[in-house]
Amino acid sequence: MTAPLDEPQTPARPDELHMFHRVSYLLSGDGPVTVPADHTVPETLKIMNGLGFNQVPVVAGNEVLGLFSHRSFTERLVNSTWLWEKTRAPEQLVVEDFVEQPVYVRAVDPIDSLFAPLDGADAVLVGDPDRLQGIVTGSDVISYLYRVASPYLLLKETETGLRSLIDAAVSPEQLEECARHALASLYKGREDRLPTELVAMTFDEQVSIVMNSRNWPHFVGIMGANRDMFTYEIRPVGQIRNDVFHFKRELTDEDLQKLAMARAWVLRKMRRKAGQGR
Repeated sequence: MTAPLDEPQTPARPDELHMFHRVSYLLSGDGPVTVPADHTVPETLKIMNGLGFNQVPVVAGNEVLGLFSHRSFTERLVNSTWLWEKTRAPEQLVVEDFVEQPVYVRAVDPIDSLFAPLDGADAVLVGDPDRLQGIVTGSDVISYLYRVASPYLLLKETETGLRSLIDAAVSPEQLEECARHALASLYKGREDRLPTELVAMTFDEQVSIVMNSRNWPHFVGIMGANRDMFTYEIRPVGQIRNDVFHFKRELTDEDLQKLAMARAWVLRKMRRKAGQGR
């Protein structure tokens, strides 16, 4: 039911806003690196190279005058014969004369608001000309989005890879037999619903089939002789998968490491399978 227009809407509590990915999530706690307007070009390039930066805001006090970058410097330089002559004494050139006007975004804006401005610029500034909060580049956005998406990618590759390994190790008839060995107790009283095809099984059910001691001999040829390693590498994935796809919690670094190790294990076995087929 929609609340009447004359009733105030309940604002979102601050602790609820973490669910929304905003520009502020891309900012470090250290604040932006800036250089004063009278800094020479050689000094500034040395700072940028030392930090691995391609651009840096130029400021006078708290006021941002522009963005100095390799591109802004070279474009201005090549379009001016006089400036080109001046580079014979580069210590006379100051960064204020080689800035370009930056694009600004707000820290509270959604991350997808960065896509359009970054399509035409190397970086955007966060905040206002007199209140700079940070600087964001295209690589910052890519790195952040990868961190957000990596659990889903790792889970997809692990799950589809494991399914492929099982499918290569057993025939449909053998899979049905393996399912009865491993899953019969879970489906006691509802045997007609026991899954006998991979597409009908959950990830945990597929893992249980491989882990089952009666079934393991079917999988040794592809997955190797050490069943304990399979259990160690793959079994933790199920609970993490459940937490991820039901958005129960934020994953820890340890969780991500476990997912990466499971994916690496499956990939090795896929490469082993490919090598056996050559």
